[in-house]
Amino acid sequence: WETLGTVVGAVTAGFFLLKVLYPMQIVLLLCALHLGVCAFLDRKRAVTYLILFCLCGPSAVLFAPSFERLLLQWRFPGYAILENKNSPYGNLSVLQKQGELSFLFNGKPFVNLPHYDPWIELPMHLPLLMHPNPRKVLLIGSGLGGRIHELLKHPVEEIDYAELDPEIINLFKRHPTSLTSQELDDPRIRLRNTDGRKWLMTSRDRYDVILISLGFPSDLQTNRLYTLEAFQIVKDHLRDGGILSVELEGSSVYLGDELKGMFCTLISTLHGVFTYIKVVPGEMTLVMASKRPLETPPELLKERLKERRIRTHLLTPQMIHYLLSPEREGWFLEEVTHDCPPNRDLRPLLVYRTLSFEGALYDPKLKAILSGFEPFDRRAIWIIAATFLLAILSLLPRRRGVYIAIGVTGFYGMTGELIVIYMFQTAFGYVYLWIGLLLSAFMLGAVLGAFWWKEMRIKRGFAISEGAMALFALLLGLILRSGPPAGFYLLLSGILGGFAGWQFSWAAGIQEGGASRIGGTLYFSDLLGGLIGSMLSGVLLLPLWGIKDCLVLLGIMKGVSFLGLSLRRN
Repeated sequence: WETLGTVVGAVTAGFFLLKVLYPMQIVLLLCALHLGVCAFLDRKRAVTYLILFCLCGPSAVLFAPSFERLLLQWRFPGYAILENKNSPYGNLSVLQKQGELSFLFNGKPFVNLPHYDPWIELPMHLPLLMHPNPRKVLLIGSGLGGRIHELLKHPVEEIDYAELDPEIINLFKRHPTSLTSQELDDPRIRLRNTDGRKWLMTSRDRYDVILISLGFPSDLQTNRLYTLEAFQIVKDHLRDGGILSVELEGSSVYLGDELKGMFCTLISTLHGVFTYIKVVPGEMTLVMASKRPLETPPELLKERLKERRIRTHLLTPQMIHYLLSPEREGWFLEEVTHDCPPNRDLRPLLVYRTLSFEGALYDPKLKAILSGFEPFDRRAIWIIAATFLLAILSLLPRRRGVYIAIGVTGFYGMTGELIVIYMFQTAFGYVYLWIGLLLSAFMLGAVLGAFWWKEMRIKRGFAISEGAMALFALLLGLILRSGPPAGFYLLLSGILGGFAGWQFSWAAGIQEGGASRIGGTLYFSDLLGGLIGSMLSGVLLLPLWGIKDCLVLLGIMKGVSFLGLSLRRN
């Protein structure tokens, strides 16, 4: 019943609560629900619980939105909150102070108006100046509030602007400025409310310049635009002489080890697709790629800036000469160019590099943990894990060994579910609206697996399930590489949950002792394995090793468990 409740909760949260209510409203409604249950179970204090229930319920409707605004006001004192709402992709806010509007996504400002950052002139103008005749442009990432305005200064015929969240566009329409109104009303702008990679996969359009303005990827949603496979799609949508430009944070004087690793991985990935790479280092670094040489002399860019009658504040002719000096690019490439594996769909290495960089900014200890794991040989870890697990299963009595096997099942189930979610997000883009369904499918599979075991009662069922899980881990990689439809991922999640439910039910049936003690110990083992799997796999193993090697680890662990339990009769 607990698992069925989880299924209902995941579906309700994913398709209703998270889309309609604020977080504080959800918390208060959950409190009211639990207080109602307490009133039913404890009749002596029922009146007290019901009073609290009546306080929490209306508060969720009447006061929670105001509480959210108070929290935002506390974070940004002195600002007037014009709007604060949730979209299917995050929280959106508009603040105002002394005539300036600040647009926030998940609490972080991404545009300030009417005076936008003049540094955006560099990533918007340099790639188009390097192209002799840019007529068609694709912009992926933040566009409204300055970037599109700068692009429109060129003699372009069409600009496709890919913005995943339509509420961001609506936000600018509800709080217009002369700048954003001009951007939205220009007939050359075509809004594409979709993920940038998805647009390229479904469109036949080809472009002179493709701009990615998302920064380094710290999540799979962004990373899917920075992989070898994604750059191949971009290359296929570039016209002859077309240019890809990636806008990133950087430095013109010093690069730490983390930034070096990030740029090395990105440049190595681009070199796997494009013949020519050019870097313009700075606090805002540009990495450009093309099928043709990009060695455009500064004098030619200055001439094009003059011919196109483009007025800029920061990107002056002197600045162009400085930015494109060979010494600056030579220093940068000397710092970052060495052998680096590419960033792939099945191995999101750039996410690991970005998390290491962010960890170094906030906590040196976190930096040591993330960077310290990288030198270890994965094959050595496979051997150590297999040997250690086999030794434990051989030395412990079989009934106690089952607790270890259940812990491994928790690790297997959590890591396997993370792999399914990772691959779904890589294949289809944003996973926000699907994650509740994927988790529900896992939990529903656990329920069905437990009931199925009670009905079938297969002899030596635990060992058989261990072997089946080892085989499934190896097959899962082949299934995911084939690019199954979205609904098939629900089936994969259900199978993973089914294995967990099958094993848990079987293990509970063979153990001796009180039901509460057995259930509690098995549940603890399962949760501990899941906790280790979520922390280790989600942050380290999946980004650093990749999907394939993680599945090999799962197959080895369950294969060893199958071998150890099969060889023991008692």
